[in-house]
Amino acid sequence: MEIKVNVNKIVNDNSRIMAIVTLTLSSAFVVRNVKIIKGGKNGRFLAMPNFRDNFGNFNDVCYPRSKELREAIESEVFAAYDAIITKIEQRGEPEIEE
Repeated sequence: MEIKVNVNKIVNDNSRIMAIVTLTLSSAFVVRNVKIIKGGKNGRFLAMPNFRDNFGNFNDVCYPRSKELREAIESEVFAAYDAIITKIEQRGEPEIEE
């Protein structure tokens, strides 16, 4: 499966959200509002688009059904994010805004 990542916004405030990205899977399915969040065992994790139900629980709108797909998506998203952060740090470029 081809996974394209567009980092829409880098967040530099005091929130746990590090970035917001859009995924395109096999040029056929787009997932917007995927968040990179500080935390987890590796220091960051992906949060798929979600909604809060009547009981206050968060439910993902869509999500990978296999561990392998989740790992592939995470790898692509984190690589794209890291590349942009490196570019910003090296060139002193302004932050990306949506």
